Amino acid sequence: MGGTDVDLFGRTTVGRLYAAGECSHTGVHGNNRLASNSLLEALVFSRRSALDIMDRLGSDADLSAAEHSQRDISGSPLPSGLRTKIREIMQRACFVIPDVYAAAEGLRRVEYIKNRLTAGKFAMTADYFEAKNLADIAYIILKEVLAK
Repeated sequence: MGGTDVDLFGRTTVGRLYAAGECSHTGVHGNNRLASNSLLEALVFSRRSALDIMDRLGSDADLSAAEHSQRDISGSPLPSGLRTKIREIMQRACFVIPDVYAAAEGLRRVEYIKNRLTAGKFAMTADYFEAKNLADIAYIILKEVLAK
């Protein structure tokens, strides 16, 4: 059973974050999800999530054209290797069985990267947003590992 609780549209408790498939915990099969029905569940919830996302895109003020036009691409180039560092941290800390010691060290490193990305005046390119999103999600996951 996946550990990420979702509603009937695949929405998590984190705004605009959806989960479907093996990572999600839908509850529709109780504690008895079998391989034969997990594929069907993933297909159904993926479609429901996609439809919900499409519905919300039309009404989401956070994704307005005005906001997109204000993005500054004139900042510094993103340092290479940040996304790779985040992936390495997560593989050490949470690959199959979470390692609390690696998670604690990883959280400190991810927090540093996250702060660097926020304060660094980097060009707001697709690479920047991918690195920022990876750092944010890694931070959330590592905090949860340490909370348990």
